[in-house]
Amino acid sequence: MTRVLVLTAVDVESRTLARHLGLTRDPASQWPHFTGGALELATVGVRASRLTERAQRFRPHDLVVSAGACGALAPELSAGELVVPQVVVVCVPFIVALAQRFIEDRGVHTASDARRRLAQGFAAFGAAMAIGFFGASPYILIDWSRFVNDVSGVGTHLAQGHGMVLGRGWWYYARVVLPAAIGWPMFVAGVCGVIVLFAKRFRDAAVLLGFPVAYYLIAGQGYTVFARYVLPLLPFLSVSAAWLVVSLGRTIARQASPVRRAVVVTALAMIVAAPTAYKTLQLDRLLATTDNRIVVARALAEILPPDSVLYQSGEKYGYVPTTIDGHVIARISRYDEGSGTFDSGEPDWILVQRSPLVLYSAVPPGLDRIVREQYELVRRFPTGRDDHDRIYDQQDALYLPLDGFSGLERPGPAFELYHKAPTLLSR
Repeated sequence: MTRVLVLTAVDVESRTLARHLGLTRDPASQWPHFTGGALELATVGVRASRLTERAQRFRPHDLVVSAGACGALAPELSAGELVVPQVVVVCVPFIVALAQRFIEDRGVHTASDARRRLAQGFAAFGAAMAIGFFGASPYILIDWSRFVNDVSGVGTHLAQGHGMVLGRGWWYYARVVLPAAIGWPMFVAGVCGVIVLFAKRFRDAAVLLGFPVAYYLIAGQGYTVFARYVLPLLPFLSVSAAWLVVSLGRTIARQASPVRRAVVVTALAMIVAAPTAYKTLQLDRLLATTDNRIVVARALAEILPPDSVLYQSGEKYGYVPTTIDGHVIARISRYDEGSGTFDSGEPDWILVQRSPLVLYSAVPPGLDRIVREQYELVRRFPTGRDDHDRIYDQQDALYLPLDGFSGLERPGPAFELYHKAPTLLSR
């Protein structure tokens, strides 16, 4: 079951949504906080100003939705977000279609009438676009300068890269991410379908594929190449692959009976789609499995004595929650890599995070030495076998591979739990 947390900016939005969704208010909460089944709904203020102070009451969740007319998380933008699709997905197909109509009008109407119809189309679309865009995020108008600065910051981040350089998006997405996401057969069929569609049915293809082509050119221009940035392209590659397979099958079996022609098309479709379908089933299996961070948190709640001091290595995205099922597992210790010391003395326990993500699960050499010399291994928490080649998004904190799911038992990093050696504890 997918647990969803819905955040709104103002109280009236929460109450209205809760009433329509049939959610029950938490009687222990002094602010609007509603639950029901897998849904949880809360008010966190404009631009999520109260998110930090209220987050402790939230249940573990799989998906966060910023809802309501005011948008609890808007217009705040962070370096991991890409705002291109919202504009491009609407504008490009419209502009292409309007340009085609203008060309037709010039052959039917006078030049002045064609220009007038073009201006009317732009005006109507511009008004509708503005109402939809600013109506959904009215705080953009209130804090326009901040919105512009945030968008500029996201653009700079997109161009410069994130943590490490994997290649420019145009080449990296085509060479690594897209084939890993949907499989080589579907990817090749999709790209070939796009090319053939433009060659044979240019006008139709320009409207249908104008957005993904424009989006790819924009999203791929920089060195920040999060795999999630190309998610909007997958439906279009699938559509073009399907068109190519059907067209090719009908051409191959054009002399055959309708039944045999259908058999040929079905066989080609299965050949192209089978690897993608298998990857999808594997991913669904993993996503339906409890994350290793939750497994480890529940184990720590049983292993660690009360008032234990715990240090976790790696970045916060891979941390094990220190509060679970209403139980506080341990007090947190911090490690200063520069000085090689802990902020409150050496902790009783150290939890070392291990994963193929170089940016997010690195263990400082100094900490590795301390663990090796002064601590004893208590337990390992693996996520599966390490005997498979896997492709990970090295720039993003996604603790699942893009390809190579075989041998994995659950999402999340692997962990090693260490306890201070007894001889050192007695000193």
